[in-house]
Amino acid sequence: MLDTMYSLPTWVLGVLVVGLAAAVSGLGLLVVHRFVPTEVRRAHNDIAGYVSNIVAFVYAVMLAFLAVGVWEDYGKAQRTAQLEAAAASDVFRAAEGYPEAFRQRVREGIRAYIDIVLGEEWALQARHRMNDVGWRAIEALHRTMLDFEPRGPREQVVHTEELHYMNALIDQRRLRILMAAAGLQPVVWAVILVGSALTVGFAFFLGTANVRAHVTMTMMLGATIGLGLFLLIAMAYPFRGGAGIGPEAFERVHENIRRIDRE
Repeated sequence: MLDTMYSLPTWVLGVLVVGLAAAVSGLGLLVVHRFVPTEVRRAHNDIAGYVSNIVAFVYAVMLAFLAVGVWEDYGKAQRTAQLEAAAASDVFRAAEGYPEAFRQRVREGIRAYIDIVLGEEWALQARHRMNDVGWRAIEALHRTMLDFEPRGPREQVVHTEELHYMNALIDQRRLRILMAAAGLQPVVWAVILVGSALTVGFAFFLGTANVRAHVTMTMMLGATIGLGLFLLIAMAYPFRGGAGIGPEAFERVHENIRRIDRE
């Protein structure tokens, strides 16, 4: 289900979530109106309005905290992907200080890793899946670099710097994979959905003379909640969907590598 949902264009997903929230809210009010007369509900307008304001405030605060947390996690995931790509670029560039044969081995390993990330890993990551191909490539390159024995102070400095960049690349890759596998827990989604239902449900207790106006206002309330839900859905899994983080940082590194190769 999640794969189907996140395969939709972002605007389509937004229209569906907001539209469904508004439609369910309006339909729920019509069902209540059919079985509970307006006069009965109107008698409780004062207390229902007061309580609904409290519920709406508590729900809004909770939704705001979740939205801020999701936004921060999204930014951290984006930054992690950029740092990983930058570390790969650093390994490729600093390899200039190695002897010719070993330099080519290191650079070929980085090329292969970038191709794996762009060619298959990012697409798998967008579907909340991952394989070991990228890990095998980067670990093989790491072992190759660890086996290198510098000759002289210059190569020692270059090699120390390269190992530093390599460790940064591995660390950022590990963080990216962890963030790609993360997301809001089912219990959080349950709280959000129940809170949404309760917030809209309090509007059903109110009674007005103009039923159409009441339905319209309730649908607007549902649509507002739907916008908040859409924001959480779109950004809860930072590498999924149309709003997910793309491989632009790696694409820029790939272009830089091609430019260096042509020089």
